[in-house]
Amino acid sequence: MYNQIMFGNPFAGFFQKSKSGFLHGMLIVFVLAVCVCFLGHHVTKADRPHSQKLITKVEVKAGDSVWQIAEQYYSSEFGSLNDYIQEIEDINGISAEYVQAGGCLTIPYYEESYDETSINYQ
Repeated sequence: MYNQIMFGNPFAGFFQKSKSGFLHGMLIVFVLAVCVCFLGHHVTKADRPHSQKLITKVEVKAGDSVWQIAEQYYSSEFGSLNDYIQEIEDINGISAEYVQAGGCLTIPYYEESYDETSINYQ
């Protein structure tokens, strides 16, 4: 009996074999699991960049096309390049075939940014 108390399961009295002891033990395991999930998510969320959609103005030069300009600013967040060109056309109220040198186009683009909590101020 002395060896069982000394070297036995330290949680033997805590997790009793009764129904209420089992439920109490499961509740503690559940609460710990939820805490670990929330704390783990909170810590890693600040470290991950997220994409932010921005716009810029681009002056059209002689020989430029919407296709060429779109290729410079395209990223996978827009889906396909054709979808991106369609968005540029919709924003500017134009057709890709009718772009004049000297004009300006509003071009959407995505930029990765980090949460303020992950910025190092050293």
